Amino acid sequence: MRRLHFAVIVSAGLVAAAAASAAQSPALGKLALRPAQVGSGYRMSLLPNGNRVSGEVSLDLCGQRFPSETLRTARLQVAYRHQGNVVQVSNELVRYRPGGALEAMRELRYVAVHCPRGPLTGPVRGVGPVTYRLTPLADNRLLGQHVAVKMHMTGRVGGKPLAETVVAVYQIRGDVLSAVYTDGHGRLADRVRVGLHAAEQSAGKLRALVR
Repeated sequence: MRRLHFAVIVSAGLVAAAAASAAQSPALGKLALRPAQVGSGYRMSLLPNGNRVSGEVSLDLCGQRFPSETLRTARLQVAYRHQGNVVQVSNELVRYRPGGALEAMRELRYVAVHCPRGPLTGPVRGVGPVTYRLTPLADNRLLGQHVAVKMHMTGRVGGKPLAETVVAVYQIRGDVLSAVYTDGHGRLADRVRVGLHAAEQSAGKLRALVR
């Protein structure tokens, strides 16, 4: 998970970059949310190294390290930006070797229940020490295999103080995982509303395109 407020968004050449990623993993390119599915006025950008697996972290819920990361075969992460103090969103799609997505979901469910209480430094460079507090979110429009939480974080990121609450929703279908993240912009109620809406839209794309 690349945190939105520390990523440098690459907007120029988005179509070409997304097409190159889709050529390597067609399903991931097709599964990425369209800006209109996130909300009116959003623009989509490929995150730096957003179509790379090697050297990039996908799962870091509660700052934990996930063994299923070694089972990834393809990855695509894009951001959805809106002008002003409005909720910003990211959608990360990951393809796994057979059985890898299910293993990732098992790990996510375990961590969501056993999130460490003290500060720790996770696998993402520059993040930590951070203390995490999770609150489950309920949404019956998500896929059956999902984890949805509000994640309150306090600590340091990139050497700067951090205190914010984000929404993270993980869903799997077949060998594909889709994660939707919000950042700290906008009211918390809006982060939950926008994050769950985007995750519901992602669930629809997974149902339609992944067998």
